[in-house]
Amino acid sequence: MNKIEEKTVYSIPYGEICLYETNVPFKGMNFNFDHPSISMMIQGEKKVKWNDECFEFGTRKILIPEKKQILTVDIDEASYEQPIKCAILSIDEDFVSSFYDEITGLQNKDWLDVIGGDEKEILNYFVSEEGLLINSFFNLLNDRTSIKEKMNHLDYIFQLKMKELTYLILQSKARKLILNQSLAQNNPLHEVINYINANFKEKIKISDLAKIACMSESKLFSKFKENFGCSPNHFIIQKRLEFARQLLTNHMKQLTISEISYMSGFNNVEHFNRKFKEVYNETPTRMKKELTSIS
Repeated sequence: MNKIEEKTVYSIPYGEICLYETNVPFKGMNFNFDHPSISMMIQGEKKVKWNDECFEFGTRKILIPEKKQILTVDIDEASYEQPIKCAILSIDEDFVSSFYDEITGLQNKDWLDVIGGDEKEILNYFVSEEGLLINSFFNLLNDRTSIKEKMNHLDYIFQLKMKELTYLILQSKARKLILNQSLAQNNPLHEVINYINANFKEKIKISDLAKIACMSESKLFSKFKENFGCSPNHFIIQKRLEFARQLLTNHMKQLTISEISYMSGFNNVEHFNRKFKEVYNETPTRMKKELTSIS
């Protein structure tokens, strides 16, 4: 029996590289990651699906999905003579968090505004063909795979290469993806995020969040901007919109838009409709009709 995929693992400081060779076409394989992960196609092409979205993941493209986000992969053409090759780098979350603190301490705070992107945008995955990012990943991969065994005296070199790649990711929109999942327990926002995740469907006062973080409201806004590129209010709205979209995409036809709105923490349907359209470029009613017609 043919083996669908061959996997080779390479350890590096603060991470691990897995090199996959796929030899057999397949459809409908689900995957997700428990840690910040960067994928790059080395050879061939995959079709990647997320909910009702589909995109081509081809040679020398970078894919960074949200942690624990389930995506589905189809491969139409693969063989032992022409295998599909993909490299996946998993990065230690504490490394991402500590390195981010390091560079924000060294650089002008204005760089946060430059790379923060549109606050309305909610990313579930990030795809890029940006040259510097791809070359950084490709050089890290080539250098590590050329060494048959892990050589401790080269650890410092690979630490620098990991920092280079992570820095480039933090300068992209993918910053939100890898930082949203990288709050260390000693981060002053750790308990705040836990509180929001548990209570976003209820009314949340910024003053209460500031008390949890043991800081002033202005300091809380500043810390949210540093860590997430948005305000606490926008972070809460993001959580509510993500939950509302989950209700819609799970084909819960028995729920009205009004019910979904209130279940997601909005106390005004018009406000919900407006925010939903700002982020997803269509109203929840239209999305529900489209999803209903598909099912």
